Amino acid sequence: MNAENDARLHARQDSLADDNPTTFDDSESEDEDDGNDYDSKTFTVLVLGKSDVGKSSLLFQFANNSNYFPAQHHPTILDKFQLQRYVVGALQRVTFLDWGGEADYPTSRREAIADADGFVFVYSITDRSSLEAISELVEEVRVTKAKAYFPCVLVANKSDCDKQRAVPDTEGKSLAKSLQCPFFKTSAKTHDNVDNTFQTALERMVTFTQADFSGYLVKKGGGRSAFGRKNWKKRWFCLEGACLTYKKSYKSKKVLGRIEIPTIKAVIVTNNDDNKFEIVCPTRTFIIHAKDVHVKREWVTKLQTLVVNK
Repeated sequence: MNAENDARLHARQDSLADDNPTTFDDSESEDEDDGNDYDSKTFTVLVLGKSDVGKSSLLFQFANNSNYFPAQHHPTILDKFQLQRYVVGALQRVTFLDWGGEADYPTSRREAIADADGFVFVYSITDRSSLEAISELVEEVRVTKAKAYFPCVLVANKSDCDKQRAVPDTEGKSLAKSLQCPFFKTSAKTHDNVDNTFQTALERMVTFTQADFSGYLVKKGGGRSAFGRKNWKKRWFCLEGACLTYKKSYKSKKVLGRIEIPTIKAVIVTNNDDNKFEIVCPTRTFIIHAKDVHVKREWVTKLQTLVVNK
């Protein structure tokens, strides 16, 4: 049955571009210049949450710059919006996928999760089970992408329904803290905070995606040599998404250490005249030495940008 459902969903995906007024033709030759300075990558944002929490209304309003709010709920299998937005100083092509809240189509949902660059998790303040569903979706994303952290935002929708509230904001904020992501309260009915929510999601996604960087740095060891001195070790550092890892060389398969970006408290340059900088974490401060001031500046800029936007 799931295979049949997935086949139906793929057929639905193929027809979406023709049905949606916000789509644009992406079939032009790469050699043609349409006059727009786009980034070469098309980013994908997946909007996830239980059925009837308002995902479709929120996304429709943002994508179409509209205050439209439907009088009745219409269940969604999958809706697709393609648009362009200025994000982090550049015009970006973005595809938003509004995934239906039902548990059908597990294979296709996992494929969508694997391909997504960022996520918007939506629950309703009037439905406690919708918040509980977010935890399950987060775990599915972590397993599918094999990453503990990924760019996302958590949205508490239907803020206009405070009299029917079943979930206090403290619970949503607590979940957002565990995800190391921003927490937003929105209302599709009143169009409250919709644009800010999705724009922030885009900024986090683009910032994390563009941060990928690697190279040799010298790290001050956490232990001591036989003579009681701290050891300095040359290591290959790799910044990918929300994780900074290091290993003995770029050829090595074994990762010697891992620093999750959301756990970094600060990136500090103690002296502009040398090539050292510090990565401050809750249990340890990593002291790093770059080969020159230019390499130091590149690493510090990328890491500080991620820490500010985490």
